[in-house]
Amino acid sequence: MKATEMDNGARAKILVLDDEPAARLGMRKALQLSKYSVEEAENGLVGLEKVREFNPDVVLCDINMPKMNGLEFLKTLNEEVENPPLTIVVTAYGTEKVAVQAMKSGAYDYLTKPFEKDELLLTIKKALEKQQLFRENIELKQKLSDLTT
Repeated sequence: MKATEMDNGARAKILVLDDEPAARLGMRKALQLSKYSVEEAENGLVGLEKVREFNPDVVLCDINMPKMNGLEFLKTLNEEVENPPLTIVVTAYGTEKVAVQAMKSGAYDYLTKPFEKDELLLTIKKALEKQQLFRENIELKQKLSDLTT
């Protein structure tokens, strides 16, 4: 299985959630060049709709956005979506304290802007690997439960 694929061979899906069009474009290009399937949203409200429609494996989420910021998005995502995607918080330099708060609220990891393409891709790869292990764990528990009943 390639890092850009899920266990069923499909391309991993990434939602880029940022109010800055240039930031979304930069992340989109880097991800598409690495063969990920990518969707975008400009704020947390649109992001929640995209999560329900696109069912991403990972969300890259900016903190400071209009209408619904990244922390509100993360809280709502974890409350309303069963098995939510792993979220990587993207934050500007100097707001690491907010990123730590996001981690405490359920974010998988965070990146500080500006970040290198390799750093972005490695963080996504690690998130996808963790998600794959989580899915395999659930599957194995189910098989074990079936064997014991």
